[in-house]
Amino acid sequence: KSRLKSIRCSSVHVLHSFEAMILFDIIHSLKAHFASSIGVALMLAKTLFIVIGFQATAYSYLPALTDARSIRCFRYGGMCLSMVIGPIMEVTAYAFAPQALLAPINGFDLIWNILLSPYTLGEKNSKTTYFGTAVIVVGSVTSTMFGPHQSKELSLDELESHFFSLRFVAYVIVSCALFICGRGFLKWRKSQLELPPGRTDFARGMLLGIGGGAVGGQSYFLSSSATLVHTNIVDGNWSAWADWLPWIVVGGAVGCGLLNARLLNKGLAEFRTNFFVPMFAGSAIIAGCVSAIVVLRETQNLETWMMVMYLFGVSLMMFGLGVLTWDASRDGRGRDIALTEQDEEQQTNAGISGSMGTPLRAESCNSCLSGGEHHRKKAAEIQTPG
Repeated sequence: KSRLKSIRCSSVHVLHSFEAMILFDIIHSLKAHFASSIGVALMLAKTLFIVIGFQATAYSYLPALTDARSIRCFRYGGMCLSMVIGPIMEVTAYAFAPQALLAPINGFDLIWNILLSPYTLGEKNSKTTYFGTAVIVVGSVTSTMFGPHQSKELSLDELESHFFSLRFVAYVIVSCALFICGRGFLKWRKSQLELPPGRTDFARGMLLGIGGGAVGGQSYFLSSSATLVHTNIVDGNWSAWADWLPWIVVGGAVGCGLLNARLLNKGLAEFRTNFFVPMFAGSAIIAGCVSAIVVLRETQNLETWMMVMYLFGVSLMMFGLGVLTWDASRDGRGRDIALTEQDEEQQTNAGISGSMGTPLRAESCNSCLSGGEHHRKKAAEIQTPG
């Protein structure tokens, strides 16, 4: 009986071990086949949360919102969605798929923004905005289709090969030089340009959007950190974190996130989302794709024709960003004037009757400080005796 009992226990133990091995193989096989799909799904969800956060933050700056509690609720709630929940989902996505695949998916920021902004913020989109956004989305889908779909495990040695290379140093020097030049240009333009009340400088909005997106697109810090953690979980070996380099990489991700949040908050406070978000998202996509190619070299194993199609998608995104920039240069209006012109037009189209009973329409002209202001003053002069 003792022998039979021991044999039975051993058989059960072997059976459980065999079942565990089969389960591990199934999970490993599913991960190998569906890891990129999981990463893509997380990234898509992240774009929706990010845009909802953008629009909630932008809504908190509307002049019509006067309740302090509501302002705080929308502003901090939006910042929590766009700067906490969204980045957490992005970090998780990078553990399943490479940056070169996930970066173009940020183009869906533009789709959610165009679909939601007319209903949430009352903003109107021009045909040129639709066209530029469509080009960026086509480019992002093209890059996603032909980009790398497998994420490699990252060791400390590979991390050092990325961040202790001449290409990384050159990339950082060029990026910092462009950032310093953009900041200097903004200061010079602010000192030289005088704008009437209610008007904002489109060049400032363009640089804030492109600069903030470029900072946010430096995803190699975030991608490398997430991939290293995922590798440590799989291997059960956390010795890499005894070195100083992984902590510097995490610090770089935090620093880029904080700078990105500052630029994003300033842009959403001053400019409409249908102008600022496409600039921001388009720049982030391009920066993410370029850094994946230059720093992480995730596309080096692609076939030539796939690499050509991937770069073609990136080129389409750059063209779409140029279209949005050109469209913005024709407008350049700030948030306040853009949101109040519709109300003023509705009030003044009914007519401000002068002494002859002729309605005066509040259409903008060069002498107006804001839409209709000049015409309201003229109507007051006509109605005043003498």
